[in-house]
Amino acid sequence: MVPSKNSNNLHSFPMNDKLNDAKSKINEIQTTVEELDKSLSESRSNERKIRLCSHVDRLKSKAVASQLDNTIKDNAYLLNILQNKCDEENLSRNYSNTQLTSSLSTMSMVHLQYKYEELLTNHNGLLKMLEKKMSEIRSLTEENEKLREETEIYKFKLEEASEKIEDLNKNLAKSKSHQELKLNKLNIERDTLKTAHKQLVTLLHDECMKNNEILHDKIKDTHIPERAQLLKEVQTNNILIFENIQLRQQNEYLKALLKMSKTKKKKVRMS
Repeated sequence: MVPSKNSNNLHSFPMNDKLNDAKSKINEIQTTVEELDKSLSESRSNERKIRLCSHVDRLKSKAVASQLDNTIKDNAYLLNILQNKCDEENLSRNYSNTQLTSSLSTMSMVHLQYKYEELLTNHNGLLKMLEKKMSEIRSLTEENEKLREETEIYKFKLEEASEKIEDLNKNLAKSKSHQELKLNKLNIERDTLKTAHKQLVTLLHDECMKNNEILHDKIKDTHIPERAQLLKEVQTNNILIFENIQLRQQNEYLKALLKMSKTKKKKVRMS
């Protein structure tokens, strides 16, 4: 008989329940393991703290025990002295008191000697520290004194440099004023030279034109070919002489202008 679909579903419900129960138990186990792990870590941490505290307590106990042993030894020593005193009652009271006082004085002297040595050691250590600090102070004082001397030297040099700069500024102002006067003079000379050049060129031109007209009239009036040819050559020569003089005058004028320009530029750079 083939099982029906409903019967399969009925069988699957218990399986799902078991699976869910298993997952739930696994989650519970994981949670428990995590809590145990956390508790173990806290327990180990607490254990380390307890061990540390126990170690500190043991050290303290050891120190207290050592102090207690020393106290017991001191008390035993005192009791021994007192017992010896009781055993020696047949001695006179003055002698017994003197012996006890001597023993106590001996203990006090030993204790005082120990304290004295301890204080002496501390005193010597403090003296060494004081000497070291005093040496450092002396070194710093010498260094400060040296720095003060250097500062005074630099102040003196700075004052000298300031005075030199002030003198240079004054000389520069005077030189600038002097150069300005020279430049103005050069400008006036240039303008004068330019005017003279123009006047001279005009005068030469007028003279040349006048001579040229005279020669031209003579050429027209003459009937001798040789004389006319000679006059033409003289006219041509006069024109060439005028042009030559004009070119030389122009050349001298340009040279003078160039010299003035160089002098002016040099003075401007110096100022």
